[in-house]
Amino acid sequence: MTTNILLVYCYIMLVGLVAQAILLALQWRTYRNTGHASLRTIAISTVLGLVYVGISYVTFEYSRTGHNPLALYLLSAAVLTLQMIIGIAGVRSLFRAFEQAFANQRDGA
Repeated sequence: MTTNILLVYCYIMLVGLVAQAILLALQWRTYRNTGHASLRTIAISTVLGLVYVGISYVTFEYSRTGHNPLALYLLSAAVLTLQMIIGIAGVRSLFRAFEQAFANQRDGA
C-alpha cells in the first residue's frame, strides 16, 4: 500500500472515530436530559459504529500481514448491519416523537 493511501486511510479512521465520539456524547447528554428511549437506541447504534470502526482497523492491519481474515470481515459486516438496523429504528422513533410534539404544539397554539 502506498504511503498516500495509508495516510488517507488513517485520516478517515481518525475522523470517523472523532465524529462518532462527538455524536455519542451529544446523544447521551440529550438522553440524560430527556429520558427519551430513541436517543438511547441511537447511542447504542453509535457504540456499534465505534465497534465496527475498531474491527475494520484490526481487519486492515491483519490483512497487511498477507492473511485473509474472513472471520473478521464477516464480523464487521454483521456489526455494521446491526448498527444500521438499530440506528434506523432509533431515528425513526425520534422523528415520530418530534412529529407528535410538533402536532401537539400546533394544536395547542
